[in-house]
Order: sequence, then structure tokens, then C-alpha cells
Amino acid sequence: MRSWGGPQQIDDWFDSEHAIFVDDEDHVWILGAGAHDGLLMKFISEGRLLLHIGRKGNYVAADDPTMLGAPTDVYVDTKRQEVFVSDGYRNHRVIVFDSETGVFKRQWTAYGKTVDPAYATERTDPAYSQQGHHPDHFTTVHCVTMIGGELYVCDRANDRIQVFTPEGKYVRNISYNRGMAGSIGSTWDAAPLPGRADVIVALDGTNSEIAVLDTRSGAVRASYLSKGRYAGQMQWPHQLAIDREGRAYVAEVGTGARVQRFVPNSKAIR
Repeated sequence: MRSWGGPQQIDDWFDSEHAIFVDDEDHVWILGAGAHDGLLMKFISEGRLLLHIGRKGNYVAADDPTMLGAPTDVYVDTKRQEVFVSDGYRNHRVIVFDSETGVFKRQWTAYGKTVDPAYATERTDPAYSQQGHHPDHFTTVHCVTMIGGELYVCDRANDRIQVFTPEGKYVRNISYNRGMAGSIGSTWDAAPLPGRADVIVALDGTNSEIAVLDTRSGAVRASYLSKGRYAGQMQWPHQLAIDREGRAYVAEVGTGARVQRFVPNSKAIR
């Protein structure tokens, strides 16, 4: 239908695009998680750049408010005029900006704690791909979304989603496939199901599973697991989006290299 972006059109374009989000005002937000990607961009749907947050280059401290660290996902609350970023592969934090001006507002890490400026993971560090479980702090912060006024954050290698208030106060943990996804973890992405505040849809990229989780207890209400390359199977599913009709779109990386759409079985969700 149309396309736009890239280094020929936009200065400081990403080394490796990682996430895209369309807010309630049809603005398109894109960020990258390449080796020098520390920024977030806001566009109109036709591709004109509206806002540029952060910068590209060499990373500094993990709590630097002027630069992201290989961020992974973005969520925009247009009523609050705030943009929430899961940041990410390197900085292991949630960071919040004004969605109109790009001004930094606040940041936090696991359990709502203050971000340690020294706690970062470089891509050259073996811990980048083999993080293991570190329950006292975030590992790869790989998704951020909101349900019923609460912020849900994927802490991938810890096999959990942590829930916060939008201000950063810790609320609770939701564990998912704990100990079943190896060192790279189970909680790769999550998204709300339209009209349901009691559940969240989670994506396990290691085990190729989509699961509907109870937002309070973390119990699995329904799940679909099928690892492989055929239609309806998933090979390294990396990101998840759900439209207004509840259909799930799953993007696969590595040798998957495709997007598939799944239609939910509402009768299976208790």
C-alpha cells in the first residue's frame, strides 16, 4: 500500500528496527535495537517525522535520560500524553517521556527501584544472549503495554511480567513458563485482549507459544503451542500485536522471517 523511512529519507535511521506502535491518534512510533540505536521516532501515518527522542551513537550510563539503550517496545497513553519505553537489551529499565514534546519524565527498574547507572549489558558481553535468571533486577526488558490503567512489562529472561502503576510503583509479578524457556526466557511480548481487563496475551518466543494469562494470578486461561515452519506454526516468534477484533499478529525473526495472523477461539478462553 505504501512505504517510507530508511536512511535516505530520515537522518539517524535505525541500524535495526525492532518495534512499531500506532497510538489512538494514528501516530506511528518506531524504535530500533541495533548496536548504536538509542532513539525513538514519532510519525504521521504517511511518514512525516513529528518527534525524535534520544540519539544514535555510543552508549553512556544506563540511567541516561537523553539516550535509550537498544530499546525493544513502546506504548503511548494519549490521555496522559506519555510514551512508555521498555529499554531494553542494554539499559534494563522502563523510561517515560512526554509524547508531545519528548521531555524526559521518569524511569525505574525491577520492583520500581531506582536505575543503577552502571547496570547495562553490552552486545559483546556473553550475558547479552545468555542472561539467565536474576530475580532481583530486570534482564532484557522486552515489552511494555497497558491494561486497565496498569503498566505490564516483560522481563524476558526472568520468565515474568511485572505490573506497575504508570508512575512506576510496583504492583505484582506474573510468572509464565518459569524455568521452561532456558536462559533467554519466555516473556517476549504481551498485548491486551479487547474488552478484557482480566487477561493478557503473552508470547513465548523460545517455546513458540501464545498464552492467555490471568492478570491477577498469572494462571493460563488458554494456550496455543506449535513450533515449526508450516502455516500456523511459529519459528522464533518475536513480537505480538492484537487488533480491535481480537486477532493476533505474530512476527517471527531469524529463519522465521514472516508475519502470521491468528484468529482466537473465544470459547477456549475461560
